[in-house]
Amino acid sequence: MEELTNHVQADRVREFILFIGDRVKQCSQSFEQDCRLSHHESSVLFALMQDGPLAVKDIAARLEVSLSTLTRILDSLEQTGYVKRNMDPKDRRSFIITLTADAERMLETFPAQMNKIALEMLDSLTVAERLILLELFAKMKATMISRSE
Repeated sequence: MEELTNHVQADRVREFILFIGDRVKQCSQSFEQDCRLSHHESSVLFALMQDGPLAVKDIAARLEVSLSTLTRILDSLEQTGYVKRNMDPKDRRSFIITLTADAERMLETFPAQMNKIALEMLDSLTVAERLILLELFAKMKATMISRSE
């Protein structure tokens, strides 16, 4: 294979990142549509799935939305039975938001949809190529994490 300049290599990586990003976005939008969730509602649910119960102010900061906007989102999620609000025992002026069992069951379906994308990526590779790719992913991830610290 002919030698590629760093610029060309970076362009190809960027194109692949954008391609995968589009596939993940399509998967997320399909999940939201199937579950009848807005993008903000699913973002709240995924934040809770990833980090467990969170204070309202922490969710608002994470999603970069105002407290009044988040209140409307939480009202909707509470009405559909996906979240519970409990008073924060450390700060009685604040609430802790938790997922309900219904939300947890619904969210369990999303990784399977994401796995379809992963399997599509791996489908054309041999076992040896897959192992090399996984090693490279781990190396790149470690480098990116160390540089961001």
